[in-house]
Amino acid sequence: MIVASLFMGSVYPLTQIYQHEADKKDGVISISYKLGYIGTFVFSAVLFAIATLFLYYYFNLRHQQTDLLLFLLISLPVAAKLTVWFNKVRKDTSQANFENTMSMNLLTSSCMNLYFLILVMNNHFFWF
Repeated sequence: MIVASLFMGSVYPLTQIYQHEADKKDGVISISYKLGYIGTFVFSAVLFAIATLFLYYYFNLRHQQTDLLLFLLISLPVAAKLTVWFNKVRKDTSQANFENTMSMNLLTSSCMNLYFLILVMNNHFFWF
């Protein structure tokens, strides 16, 4: 539950990043607004890294290093896209927009769902 909470916590502020100006006008204080554009990316990366460390610990205890390697492999596109998006936002905050946010959410959720589907299928069919 800790790992799932950390993963959710790492993604949630990124879903708010395009709303900073609207939040400011409406008097809404979101975690992303408080952290700012750069801080939101850093916060999300730190929580994701902590979740990954907990996952590493869990899989090592259970001698399931293959599951960890699979997670890292499937997470690569997420890390790459997040890095590219972060660099774009650092240069131009207008890149923290709805389209980029939803694109990132789609990729992240697709990769995570693929990972868990493979784990479920592997537990059922014992592929590796």
